[in-house]
Amino acid sequence: MDKERIVFNLTLKAESEIAVSPIDSELPGDESSKNGKNPPRRLPRIRPTLNAMAYLPSSTLRHMIRKNAFLSLVDLGITLPSKSVLVLAKGYVSQEISEAAAKKKEKNRASTKAEWLAEMEIRKANPFIDLFGYGLGFPGTLSVGHAFPVVENEKYESVIGLYNRGVRMPLTDEEIMGISESDQETYFRILELLGGAAEEKKAEKKKSRQAKQRQESIEAGRVNPEVVNNLPEEEEKEKKKETQLQNPYPPYEAFNPGVQFDWRIEIRRASKEKVGFVLAALERISADPVVGAHAANGAGRISITGDIYRMSPGEKIIEGKISLGDGFFDVSGNYAGILSEWREIILSRDFSKIA
Repeated sequence: MDKERIVFNLTLKAESEIAVSPIDSELPGDESSKNGKNPPRRLPRIRPTLNAMAYLPSSTLRHMIRKNAFLSLVDLGITLPSKSVLVLAKGYVSQEISEAAAKKKEKNRASTKAEWLAEMEIRKANPFIDLFGYGLGFPGTLSVGHAFPVVENEKYESVIGLYNRGVRMPLTDEEIMGISESDQETYFRILELLGGAAEEKKAEKKKSRQAKQRQESIEAGRVNPEVVNNLPEEEEKEKKKETQLQNPYPPYEAFNPGVQFDWRIEIRRASKEKVGFVLAALERISADPVVGAHAANGAGRISITGDIYRMSPGEKIIEGKISLGDGFFDVSGNYAGILSEWREIILSRDFSKIA
């Protein structure tokens, strides 16, 4: 198996909306926002236009696989060296790059036979690092592709919608009484900040708009001017306070529920350990199949179905089928019992060191 490739040809289905809009991805002046204010966040796109090809990025999907593969080891009581876990963490990578720059000499790959043999020993000793890699100079053997939505006539806008996360509400009296006095002081200082100049301006605009609407109603004879002009002052203050504290989140762009995606995972120089890592990750994902942002609002729920192929020169042989969703996981064919075998192999290994 070590000279073969194992390919997962998968269909990923959105069971709820899927949002993967990155930071600083706003669409200024979008039609759905008011005068370009509070614009929605945009999905990753191949080209920087509204109707361009949209997709679920491989980085998000690879992280999902890698995290759950690692946690599958944790579930078995196995620990890994810190570097093999932290190598993809942003802060750790930044530090590594800084240190490499300070040394003024950084090798991307093994440049001598001795270094190459050392790398091969590491790969043999630690299939997790062999699969997922170890930084720029130690690439993994796992390839996780983008997931592209299945659309007709390249009309990507048909699979995308705008979703609102709602508003950030102030605490109720009961909730305030449930926190410590020091936290109450902190909370009310925050409220003072929220009621700053920008919010005051919004409230004044709303008040002016309401006054205009009242005047139009009076002139049209729809309401009694004495009732309109004598609203209790405290009620007005309370409305203004509520307006200040209900801070709306910007909307976000997401793939609509029901959208299906073509997704491919490939393992080069495949082994039972490496195939087992991917299957163990997918099995673990089935316990909570969520990808992307806004999971607290029910977004990101997925299901996956597909075929597993063994690829060798001139051959493409189906090895089995896989399906997973919320609380179910099934692998059929030649890999039906591989996870039990994988656990036995993994438990016999020593992951206490990289080499």
